[in-house]
Amino acid sequence: MRSLAQKPMHKDCGRHDQYPAITAKPTYDPVSQRAGSRYYLDIY
Repeated sequence: MRSLAQKPMHKDCGRHDQYPAITAKPTYDPVSQRAGSRYYLDIY
């Protein structure tokens, strides 16, 4: 999904690509961690 999101961003503007890249990384990381913790709690 990241590759698909990056393609249109690069087409739009290089400057805009920097903001989404910074915002996307922190958003995806916590979401994955929260989802993983929830799954672990449910399994265990």
